[in-house]
Amino acid sequence: MKCPSCGIEILNPGKFCGSCGARLVQNLCPNGHVLRDVDEVCPHCATQRQPKIKTITPENKGKTLFEINTVVPLSRSQDEMKEFAPENKAYISSLEGRRTKIVKTESAFTGVVLVGWLVSFDRRLEGEDFKIFSTENIIGASPTCNIVIDQETVSSRHAVISYRDGHFYIRDLGSTNGTLLNGIRLDREMMLHDGDNITFGAFNTIFVSIKRK
Repeated sequence: MKCPSCGIEILNPGKFCGSCGARLVQNLCPNGHVLRDVDEVCPHCATQRQPKIKTITPENKGKTLFEINTVVPLSRSQDEMKEFAPENKAYISSLEGRRTKIVKTESAFTGVVLVGWLVSFDRRLEGEDFKIFSTENIIGASPTCNIVIDQETVSSRHAVISYRDGHFYIRDLGSTNGTLLNGIRLDREMMLHDGDNITFGAFNTIFVSIKRK
């Protein structure tokens, strides 16, 4: 500010001019802080500082923050910007669309499932069963096998039952006492059918498959 008496420029104004001693007419904020001529608001008053206000454009009014951040113009990609309408089961285009990413079109579950059993009454009157899954099922006396049959005529890795394309196959793994399918010794891979009798060494079982619709 300038002194109204001597006209000298005063960088740090007080109540009186430091040159001529004249009383200065000061511009004060409501809190008593001295304002310079270039000050539109008091730099010392935090309450007078303009808060930063985040405005919302008319087209985004009423939308959630997620919608505002994810909505992009349709011109960005015509193929990506299509919106599904449940009421007519059709895709419709609009001026704005939500970006949709298809992660996978196949079934989320790709693990093995139960597809059948081997049932035996050799050791228990009430019977016992061994689960067969939709993969390769190694059968033998070793604890590392998928189906463990701890019997003296059963080899450590005796045979394997495989499930492929909805069908079951059995193959002997070079066992000592052999594998019989309906009384016939296996010398190659054979297809299984529901109710087949399978004998591992001297251990008898009946094959039962699950009927899936």
